Amino acid sequence: MQKKDLFEKAYSESGEVSFSKSLIQFLSSDVSGRFLSEISSFSCLEIGVGQKSLLDSPKLDFLNKKVSSYLGVDFSSVAIERLRKQSNLSFQVVDFCEFKSEDRFNLIIDAHCMHTIADHDLKIKFLQNVFDHLEPEGFFFLESMILPNLPTDLIEYRYEGDGKYYYKDDKDDRVVLSLFKARELEDILLSIGFQIFYLSCPIGLKFVAEPFRDYPLEGDPDVMRVILRKM
Repeated sequence: MQKKDLFEKAYSESGEVSFSKSLIQFLSSDVSGRFLSEISSFSCLEIGVGQKSLLDSPKLDFLNKKVSSYLGVDFSSVAIERLRKQSNLSFQVVDFCEFKSEDRFNLIIDAHCMHTIADHDLKIKFLQNVFDHLEPEGFFFLESMILPNLPTDLIEYRYEGDGKYYYKDDKDDRVVLSLFKARELEDILLSIGFQIFYLSCPIGLKFVAEPFRDYPLEGDPDVMRVILRKM
């Protein structure tokens, strides 16, 4: 089953939708109003919006109040269809790696989309597309999985080196996760042309990589939080 089909199936079977606590914490505390204080209003693009826009979180009201225009994108038609039934915001079904628009945005938020791409080259294409769709001096907020210092096999995933994880029982050896090291991702962002305003890899904070778990393992991906600007 292709990754898009897995997401469609998951969205079709999901019930109540909740926000990512980690992403909300990053945006509400690390970002807060500090990096947008000089902007009275801005256009916002949310990538990987899923079934609920981050702007609907009461903890991100400081962002919501300044949004003059908004577009949420996701490659899941199931997720976008649900959003359109409950929100008057604008949404589009599209793979962001193929997204093209004449519009440029003051703020782009990655809602945990980039790190789900299981190919290093496509991740770089994704990040370049973010840069291309930012207004000059626009911000990009990114919270992403990164490779832990000592990557190991997980319960259902096996680690084969070069940042790649595979399903243990998959005879086709399809990559399920493809992660950059922290310094590697930092260098890629700088090479694209982003200016790094803030970068943090909180000690002990983990992404739970396997969807059937709600608890972290030592071998789970670490977390990188970055606030970037196009200068």
